[in-house]
Amino acid sequence: MGKRKCAAVNCNALEFRSVGYCNRHKNFYPPLEVIITKKSSIIHSNDSDIRYDIDGNKNRINSKRIDKLLLLLKSAKRYWVVDLGKDEDEFVQYAVIKGELEHWDDSKKIESKKMKMEEAFEILESKLLGNFTESTKWWDDEEDLEKKGGISQSLGIISLVIFVVLVLLVGNDDSFLWFLGKLGGDAICGLIILGGGALTSLNRSSSGKFKK
Repeated sequence: MGKRKCAAVNCNALEFRSVGYCNRHKNFYPPLEVIITKKSSIIHSNDSDIRYDIDGNKNRINSKRIDKLLLLLKSAKRYWVVDLGKDEDEFVQYAVIKGELEHWDDSKKIESKKMKMEEAFEILESKLLGNFTESTKWWDDEEDLEKKGGISQSLGIISLVIFVVLVLLVGNDDSFLWFLGKLGGDAICGLIILGGGALTSLNRSSSGKFKK
C-alpha cells in the first residue's frame, strides 16, 4: 500500500503500491510518476558565470560581480587567467612577476603587452563588458612591441659584452678598468637570467594558459 489517496475522481481509497491509484482503479489508468524531492548539494552554475584561475586555484563568479573578481585577482602572486567566453578557447592572462598581459584565442596569442596590474584590470574589464572603441587591439597591427622589446634587449646585451671584452683586454687585474669589466660581466649574467628566467618561470598548457 502507498501513502497517498487514489488519484481517481471521488475515490478516497489508498493507492496500490505507489502507482497513484487504488487496487480498483489501477487497471484503468497509467501509473503516475513517483516524484521524490531531494535537496541537492551540487551548486548549479550559470552560463553567464566567469571562470578564472589564480595561481592554480580555479573558480567561477557571477558575471555581474566583476568588481569582486578584480579584488580576487589582485591577490595573485604568480599569475591569473580569466576566460572571456563560455568555452576555454579565448582568455586573458597576466604574469605578475613579468608584468605582462596576454590575450589568447584558439591556442594562438593575439596580443601581449607589459603593463601594471591596474592597467591590466582596465583592459580585462573592457573585454568582459565588450566596451571597445575601434579595435580589440591595444596597439596598431603593424606594431609588434614584444618583438621590438626583444631586439632592444639583445642589442643592449651585445653592446655590454663588447665593452666588457675590450676593458678586460686593455686593463690588468689591479686596474679600475678591469674592475669595471668584472662588474659588467656580472651584469650580463644578471640580464640573461632575468631575460630568460622570467619568460620560462610559468608553465603553460597546450592552449597557452598559465598553469601551476
